[in-house]
Amino acid sequence: MIRSARIRPLRAVAAGAAAVVLSGALGAPAAGAAEKDVPVAVGVRLASLASPATGGREDTALLTAELGGEDGARVEYLDAGAVAATATVPKMAKALTAPAGRDVVAAVNGDFFDIGATGAPRGAAMRGGEVLKSPTGDRVQAAVFDEDGTGRIGAVRFEGTADLPGGEVELDALNAHVIPDGGLGLYTSEWGDHSRKGAAKGAKRVAEAVVAGDVVREVRGKAGGGAIEEGTEVLVGLGKAADRVAELDKGDTVSVDYRLDSGGPARTVIGGHRVLVRDGAPTGASDGARHPRTAIGFSADGRRMFLAAVDGRISGVPGATLPEVARVLADAGADQALELDGGGSSALLARSLGEEGLKKRNRNGGDGERPVPNGLAVTAVSGDTLAAGPAPAPLPRALPWPAAYTPGAPAPAAH
Repeated sequence: MIRSARIRPLRAVAAGAAAVVLSGALGAPAAGAAEKDVPVAVGVRLASLASPATGGREDTALLTAELGGEDGARVEYLDAGAVAATATVPKMAKALTAPAGRDVVAAVNGDFFDIGATGAPRGAAMRGGEVLKSPTGDRVQAAVFDEDGTGRIGAVRFEGTADLPGGEVELDALNAHVIPDGGLGLYTSEWGDHSRKGAAKGAKRVAEAVVAGDVVREVRGKAGGGAIEEGTEVLVGLGKAADRVAELDKGDTVSVDYRLDSGGPARTVIGGHRVLVRDGAPTGASDGARHPRTAIGFSADGRRMFLAAVDGRISGVPGATLPEVARVLADAGADQALELDGGGSSALLARSLGEEGLKKRNRNGGDGERPVPNGLAVTAVSGDTLAAGPAPAPLPRALPWPAAYTPGAPAPAAH
């Protein structure tokens, strides 16, 4: 079977390094506002911010990483071993084998997902240049890392076709928990062993074809389940597309081709929801609620990444609105930023000075760590001291929460 063409593709800090304590506000110091900014690796820093709304209690972790170049930080895709599978961020980060000569120094949760069901992410996904999943519905915005290691925020489009004996048919979804009405979905071994029945829910006509080595092995009138073997694909058609799949016979030749169009030679893609910052200014995107939050941003040249995680759903810490998160990222230097999954999914981990292993840097109410479908890991060149390389660039000083940050009752949210 013809597959799409796929693009393949700091040192540890000294234990005695001291935290740098700064203070200030947007224009003037705010009472109780404080900032702690410490190095994690060469070119990677972690700031702990305090909002006036919590009486000076630190409630936001902001990690910055200098991307690109041989010694710059790099970002790797994290998952639980399948598209339709979940695991905690610490577990995924621990399971990742860092590239040779590098250490995992930080990790963060990723996309919103089909919670309580398949666990599949809602947006697009790519790992090491390999397309894992198409965006679902309107979840087209994503954080994209190009071959040179730099990052950006942009819309991602899925394109694909299935060449059947009766002619070419457009693919509408890849490893997705939902197939559009009348559409054709493709599932690969990356999907995992979760049932595909949910993707066909409500469809009056359903047909599924199992294809291995470009040859149809089986055709059936319903969506199935179970693991898909490497080298085998399953086509699931609904409505009109089901009629085309049902016309196939055992032994027919079928080939598929697909790709993600992200506007450049992407290596890693992870989906998100609302764009929070564009051209250096908050977009005004809002869901009208306060929650724990995770967000990602990039400088205009894509060489500096910002990861923010805000505490919430705990006593005295109400969480943040999306406009507040956007303001913090824009003030930190983000030219563009994207909302990642928040609530009980929010998790930002970073290693401590001179220690191995990652420690969670944000807090959210709930029963322990929530399993999620994917995330991002930050790796840095292995080494022993900061002295072996250039000092990380300091963060801008005007980073505490805006004075407008005030507690409010959280509105209901799916996550």
